Amino acid sequence: MRQVWGVLVVLLVLAGCTTERVGGRPDRTEAPKGAFDLAVPIELARVSPTETPTDLPDPEGVTLFLDEPFLTVTRLEHAEVQSQQGNWGLLIKLTEDDGEVFGEWTEAHVGERVAMVVDGEIASAPQIAQGILGGEVVISGDYTQTEAQALLNKITGR
Repeated sequence: MRQVWGVLVVLLVLAGCTTERVGGRPDRTEAPKGAFDLAVPIELARVSPTETPTDLPDPEGVTLFLDEPFLTVTRLEHAEVQSQQGNWGLLIKLTEDDGEVFGEWTEAHVGERVAMVVDGEIASAPQIAQGILGGEVVISGDYTQTEAQALLNKITGR
């Protein structure tokens, strides 16, 4: 009988164990639900065509020169990975105030690149195809679902 109780105790202890990691979750597959504060703010800065005092490598290792951030985002209304014409990308919904600032800036900078800097690293530096009004930002590219999810995790700190 003691052996049975010993086995039950071991099973109960093991049932309480978890393999969940602390911090960012690169294995996360579900999108954050509803509005949420970011673990680390996102700084948005224009990629400068000329050398500036601030230079950081982009995700491919190419050094980009950045102007001072024009917007610091601390909260998102929504963020998710989505399928986009055979590739994967992100849909990010900014707050109303941030969306307004971003919309005005992107209308004035079509054809330029904007760097998304998270924790001192460029997470993404997409080219502005058109003014982005309404606060819904779509980041598209030649991403796999795993790459898009990793980018979302980096941006949101989840």
